[in-house]
Amino acid sequence: MAQGVPRLEVVCIGVERHRAPGHRIDRPIGTGDWLFVHFRTPIVMCEPSGDRTLAAGACVLYEPGRPQRYRGGEQGYRIDYLHFAGADAGAWSKRCGAVLNRAFVPASPQPFTALIRSLVQESSRREKFWQEHCALLIAQLLLAVGRASDAARDASVTPRQAEMAQRIRGIRARLHQDFQRTWTVNEMARAAHLSASRFSHLYTELFGKAPLEDLIDVRIQQACWLLRAEHLTLKQIAPMCGFSNAQHLTCLFRRRMGCTPGAYARRVHRAE
Repeated sequence: MAQGVPRLEVVCIGVERHRAPGHRIDRPIGTGDWLFVHFRTPIVMCEPSGDRTLAAGACVLYEPGRPQRYRGGEQGYRIDYLHFAGADAGAWSKRCGAVLNRAFVPASPQPFTALIRSLVQESSRREKFWQEHCALLIAQLLLAVGRASDAARDASVTPRQAEMAQRIRGIRARLHQDFQRTWTVNEMARAAHLSASRFSHLYTELFGKAPLEDLIDVRIQQACWLLRAEHLTLKQIAPMCGFSNAQHLTCLFRRRMGCTPGAYARRVHRAE
């Protein structure tokens, strides 16, 4: 395994596997490895406190040696699953903050199926660096489980609030990708189906800064990169970063960076 790649490996894997009606899993001591299961259909978890029915989309990450008990309904059930092992399996699972040994339904859609499908392809094709790629995909899956676990732990977050947060994150992604565009808070709020004031409040709560302040930061970062990497005038750089003119860029740059764009460029180039 290449240096820096987590020591994680596929033991057994399946995607969109169908289990017949009446099929159940009852493993009192697990399987000796880590197991992640993503239920594509409703499932009944058989727990010491009693049976618990969960909706489609539920998932569970089992530690080695822990009981695994669940069953489907009259129509059977469909799952994606991954048995994995490796020296870093426990550390990575805990590092990602994943809920362990208890099934839950993520508050928003997760890329579990896509990641497991990629693992199936990598582990079967076995092209160059396939083991490293599989390890990174397993780590990515654990990160996704950790993110979903955070939302599941916070009982105060309703499904609507979780959906709203996902919408706002999507808008921020658009903002950061299309920073040259002239954005307004009203336009962002409409895309999120919120009032401007509510959108600004939630955006600031999620990201620690107001929407337009965040946008300016992205534009300044792009200007810094262009000043370091390209030989362009401020008149050329300004529209490339979403500023109306060089004067507007200079004013906001000085406010954020504590110096003019020219002074920043000279300092960077002297250091090279």
